[in-house]
Amino acid sequence: VDSASKTANEIVDAMVNMERRGVEDATYERLADAEQSSIPAYHIIAKPNAGTSKYFKLGMWIDMENHLPLKVYYFDKNDRLLKKFIARLIEPKGGKPTITKVLLKNVQNGSKTTLNMLKLQRGAKILDVIFDPDALGN
Repeated sequence: VDSASKTANEIVDAMVNMERRGVEDATYERLADAEQSSIPAYHIIAKPNAGTSKYFKLGMWIDMENHLPLKVYYFDKNDRLLKKFIARLIEPKGGKPTITKVLLKNVQNGSKTTLNMLKLQRGAKILDVIFDPDALGN
C-alpha cells in the first residue's frame, strides 16, 4: 500500500464501501462500448435508487471477456466525480484472470491508495465477521 497515512482497517473499509454501495438497488444504462487499455469493455452507468447510496451514480467499464471491473467512477450527490477505482494490473492467478494492482483515488481531496495483491489463496475460508462494516472501525 502506497498510502502511509492509512491503516489496514481504513483501506479495507474503503474497498468494502466502494464495492458494495449503490449497485444492487439501481437503474442501469449501457452506453457505447469502449476500450480501456486496449481491452474491449462494456460502459455502464448505474444510478442508485433514492436513499440507497451515498453516490449519485457510478460509471463502470467492465472487461467484456472476463467481466472484471477495469474502472469505476463514483459521483457524489452533486454529480461531481468523487472517486476512481482503476485496475492497474490483471494477471492469471489460479487459472483465472485476477486484478492484482488497483489504484483508488479521491479526486476531490487528492488522496490515493495503491493496493497490490501479493498472494492469493482461492477457496480460503474467511470468517464473515471480517467484512462486517461495524467491525472495521474497531
